Amino acid sequence: MNELSIKSSSFSSNSQGLSEFFDIKKLRRIDELSKLSLLCAAEIFKKENIDFAKEKDDIGLIIATGRGPIKQTCNFMDSIIDVGEILSSPLSFSASVHNSIGLTITSLLNLRGPCLTISQGATSFASALITAQSWLLSKRAKSVLVGAVDEVFTVTSKAFEEQTFKKNCAAFFLLTFAPSSDRQEKLALQHDKIDNLNPSLEAFDFAYKLKALLEPQDIKKIIVDFIKTYLAANKIKVMRIFESTQSIEELLKDISEADRVHIFEGLENMFGAKTKLSSTKLSADCFRAFAENNSITFLTSGSSGKKKTCTHISSMIKEEVIGVSKLFADIKRIVSVAPTHHSYGFIFGLQMPKYLNVPVESYPPLPNFKWNEILRQGDLLIAFPLFLDYLRKLDFKFEKGISILTSTAPCPDMLIDDMIKRGAKSIVEVYGSSESGAIAFRKKSGEPFSLFPFWKAEYENGNIEKISRRKTSLEIDFPDIMQNAGAGKFYIKGRKDGAVQVAGINVYPSKVENILKQLEYVKDVSVRLREDRLKAFVVLKSGIKKEDVEKEIYKHLNATLCTPEIPKNITFGDAVPVNQYGKKTDW
Repeated sequence: MNELSIKSSSFSSNSQGLSEFFDIKKLRRIDELSKLSLLCAAEIFKKENIDFAKEKDDIGLIIATGRGPIKQTCNFMDSIIDVGEILSSPLSFSASVHNSIGLTITSLLNLRGPCLTISQGATSFASALITAQSWLLSKRAKSVLVGAVDEVFTVTSKAFEEQTFKKNCAAFFLLTFAPSSDRQEKLALQHDKIDNLNPSLEAFDFAYKLKALLEPQDIKKIIVDFIKTYLAANKIKVMRIFESTQSIEELLKDISEADRVHIFEGLENMFGAKTKLSSTKLSADCFRAFAENNSITFLTSGSSGKKKTCTHISSMIKEEVIGVSKLFADIKRIVSVAPTHHSYGFIFGLQMPKYLNVPVESYPPLPNFKWNEILRQGDLLIAFPLFLDYLRKLDFKFEKGISILTSTAPCPDMLIDDMIKRGAKSIVEVYGSSESGAIAFRKKSGEPFSLFPFWKAEYENGNIEKISRRKTSLEIDFPDIMQNAGAGKFYIKGRKDGAVQVAGINVYPSKVENILKQLEYVKDVSVRLREDRLKAFVVLKSGIKKEDVEKEIYKHLNATLCTPEIPKNITFGDAVPVNQYGKKTDW
């Protein structure tokens, strides 16, 4: 049985790289949709070492477009209304013809094989694949270049309100009958993706899934963020490190051997390196390790105890990115203060910009930057509650049209409302964890979280007990205590911290925290396991001295807890230790 295989693919929602392949003078009168298509086709030819100049009669071309060049069609009709039929725009007329995209590609890439444009609404891409298969079976072509192309214009934009792609997009595939290999993927239609509102959505998503999750420059960015965060966490030249633009080699130059060992061990764990990393080719070794494993490992914050590793494979990450991006399709640029070695920064500050094809700028989470000059209309600020609270304390005011995304720790309703009062266009809070990635979101203070559509929930006694991904294998127990608020909606009521073993007995740090918080002079507390016993960090209310209450605290604990539950050590301080994202950390 002959099955279509993808030899190469390309996806784009802007044509900025086209000048790399063609003289800009040749592109002057070409419309944007044709430029997008030409760029995708050129990228595939470059990857496959196909000569642009040579005439090619063994490659077929099929363009699948649900609506065709809407913008040029509307421009042509407007010109008739404005100046009449005789003086209407000939340029808009020629570009409004559906096959104009195919004409552009065949002319500039010298294709001389069969060429066809299919416009059948939501079934255009499926029909193109069937036609490509028939061409290959009948030997009309040795390979077929199939492109799915659609654009959004004023007359259709309202229909796309809940779609990811509110931009002009093109996805191209070079198809053959060659058996699948490491480079070739079998192409199978997923009929649930056929969408009349966005007829090429299936092709766009499929092309995205075939793209490499990480490029070499992404690996370098992750390594730099990892090193900077490690050095800052260990109080090593914090401000200079965060504000610097040093390379990997420069960052590693003056650090101690012990710090170097810890950094390398962390990177080996993150990328799954099976051999020791080399200082001289660190980024290349990490990229090779990632390519071999096709996964990346994140470390939890340890806010409820010992830190854990969480490995995510590429398909799980891409499923998440496609799902979360639907909330942010209108943005023009992303500004992120979340480092990319953290799961939150990796998804929203590295992967989502690539999927939405928007620029991203990264900054350290320091409030002393000139944020009023950095942020501009159309931006999405990737942040976390502690950083937003810094802005609040500085009495920062947002320019018009700036949206905010916050995660990593609960964002108080008061802070959400305050950001809106300070001029933010909108604020989205994402609930999730390092183990699961993004789980749910809310757009207003006081409202429940809504489960992202890529999760399905299992209920028990009206509450969510388990959640599992719809298209990948990830399944977890629901992380926290929740209150059901309707189908797929819930409020978070508290942490579901797991038991830890002390002297062979299960004890619950959250229970000990609640016991300590009952004391009227205790403002805040954190409890966690230290080796074989619990320890506690206690913040007293203003005016209360440690010497006056320490004995009373131990007396209270002895009266209410069994011996394994009683913290062996109690540390007093002005504030519970938190990491750079505002989550409780070790001390």
